[in-house]
Amino acid sequence: MPGAQRVQGNRHGVNIWRLRRLSQYWLPSLAPSGLPGSRGSSEHPLEQFTALTFINGQLTRGALRRAGYLTIVVAIPLALSTCLDSSAPVGAFRVAVSPSAASIGRGDTMRFVASVTDAGNPLPVETNIVWTSSSPLVARVDASGLVTGIELGATRIRASTRWGSTEADLAVMPPTRIIVSPLVSEVLLRTTVRIRATVLNARGDTLREPAVVWATSNPEVATVDSLGLVRGRTFGVAVIRASVRDTSSESLVAVTPIVVTPKSKTLVEGDTTRFHATVVDDNGDTLVAPHISWSSVDTVVATIDSNGVVRALKPGEVSIRASIPNASAAGSVTVSDAILVGAGDIATCTAYADDSTARLLDDIPGIVFTAGDNAYPSGAPESYANCFNPTWGRHKARMRPAVGNHDYETADAAGYFDYFGAAAGEPGKGFYSYDYGAWHILVINSSIDVDTNSPQLQWLRADLAAHPALCTLAYFHYPLFSSGTYAVPGMRATWNALYAGGADVVISGHDHIYERFAPQTPEGVADAAHGIREFIVGTGGRSHLPLAGVAPNSEVRDNKTFGVLKLTLHASGYDWVFVPVTGGTFTDSGSGTCH
Repeated sequence: MPGAQRVQGNRHGVNIWRLRRLSQYWLPSLAPSGLPGSRGSSEHPLEQFTALTFINGQLTRGALRRAGYLTIVVAIPLALSTCLDSSAPVGAFRVAVSPSAASIGRGDTMRFVASVTDAGNPLPVETNIVWTSSSPLVARVDASGLVTGIELGATRIRASTRWGSTEADLAVMPPTRIIVSPLVSEVLLRTTVRIRATVLNARGDTLREPAVVWATSNPEVATVDSLGLVRGRTFGVAVIRASVRDTSSESLVAVTPIVVTPKSKTLVEGDTTRFHATVVDDNGDTLVAPHISWSSVDTVVATIDSNGVVRALKPGEVSIRASIPNASAAGSVTVSDAILVGAGDIATCTAYADDSTARLLDDIPGIVFTAGDNAYPSGAPESYANCFNPTWGRHKARMRPAVGNHDYETADAAGYFDYFGAAAGEPGKGFYSYDYGAWHILVINSSIDVDTNSPQLQWLRADLAAHPALCTLAYFHYPLFSSGTYAVPGMRATWNALYAGGADVVISGHDHIYERFAPQTPEGVADAAHGIREFIVGTGGRSHLPLAGVAPNSEVRDNKTFGVLKLTLHASGYDWVFVPVTGGTFTDSGSGTCH
């Protein structure tokens, strides 16, 4: 339809797309002459009503309830223009198919269902969805989403709507199949390993009957009992087979004088871990202090020393090998980026920007930080349960929070400490530290005593002394420096301790802006060699606040865009990027080195 456009939905389910059409085609005929949007006006009616927004401000739901007929005619485009504000996050329609993946047998049927959401709000889906199968010879689908399995194989079932389309995976499977785990294993001489078999029907349901029959290809090397327990008898290789009816699956077992544990490990850049090797003699007796040679096939990704200690250097995958004369065993290491991502000033039940910033986190791995004021208006238990938990709360398991002043509007910040539990630090304190990759990270409670001789700063100085890492980062709610209106000089003692301890980066919130400073001293003097770089990331979703000017050493600032700060922490430096919500045009990125 002319003039229709896709815009952000809201938490209360208002159909903004319909309001857009209503304001453009229906309201002008009702507006009295001389009012914006009247038939005598030469300007676009939506533009006229948008202009009123700047004169009259945002219209509240209470005002709508009190409005008369004429006021409602004007109010609808006013509310619309608020939602169309370019500074607000713009949503995206999402089409989903349930289930997203499934399996059936030949001749079996199952139904797929399509759904559409806008900014998390469900939309009615019309019945004229177009369903198609990428391989009709494997499975066909009718106009209602009912799928029928034809031949063994795989296909993709597509649902197409006027909002977009998506696909689900479908496999047509035999009536019975068996899966063994592990597929490959190593066992020391005279020791055992258990192979497990799972029997499934075509739909993937586990079958308890019939019993699995086990067999070995080489009983001199390894035997297997009726429960899948394999015992190594002599050095060599055997194939262990699990059978049910006319189907079977196999596992390869190597009986060896050396095994490495763990078999695999996932690390972030800068992490270390230790691998161990066990060696036996020809009788199966464990050797004490055997000579083992350790090696990495890619020392760019990870190195390993003579004691089996691995250091992760760069994202990638690498094989680690332990060797003795005439034999060797291997393990694997996967190295990923050490990512710290988050913001402050986050959730409220009266707006939806925290929904948008939470969706950014859905696609960014790593540890999630909060820079305080997590649940408005007062950090009460119900605010955490109803406002924070439905959005950012889905990342709670990987979250390392900081507390803010609004959290303390509930006595002793009880809502904050109860919600986060042990992750928030000791109740009444709320300060703690942790290591992440090559970095030492400190979380400060800026809402309690931060004087030079306070218990918190005594702990801070001791913690810095005990962790002399090359790279150190701290985050807390109150910023010492800001181009907004909420710089807090009382944080200087904290900065003094961090500066003396060699900290590299500080993250704060409180001012509802984004700002990046050049490295500087606690007195605000530029110091490229030893200074601390401050980021203000009060952009989690609550609101925006004005800029009062440009503070010394401020390099970048913005007060119109919600988003999160993503830091990639390397062994001797860091990369940063401000990730805006969908529709946001402001961003900031760069790199820094540790000192």
